[in-house]
Amino acid sequence: MALQFSRALRRLATVPLYRSSAQGVRLASSKPDEEETIPTDMEQATGLERKELEALMQGKEDPFNMSVQSGPRGTREQPTLVPSMYEERIVGCICEEDATFITWQVVNKGAAHRCECGQFYQLVDANPTKIDNI
Repeated sequence: MALQFSRALRRLATVPLYRSSAQGVRLASSKPDEEETIPTDMEQATGLERKELEALMQGKEDPFNMSVQSGPRGTREQPTLVPSMYEERIVGCICEEDATFITWQVVNKGAAHRCECGQFYQLVDANPTKIDNI
């Protein structure tokens, strides 16, 4: 068994992994292209990153609703709606306009959550893969 393994290793050692050419070093198994270029971010991106880049190209500045939200304070009757695809989300509240810190809290689905400053937050269902719904 050890003898067969060492023969296989010797055969692998003679196979070149890299091949050098005028264009530089490349994998020996790669096919030479007429024009080799580095892919752009859009060509290389997949999944949510690609959806984000496509949304940015369409002019949506904050496709995943990640920027700081400002507007009327949430009340018990009309809480600030927080989109989430999970059962809970961490929310930061800048309680006062000139505050030097952020009050972080976990908001769970269901009833509205009250911050120390009196602002109310409520989780609503959202799907990050459907950017138009956010």
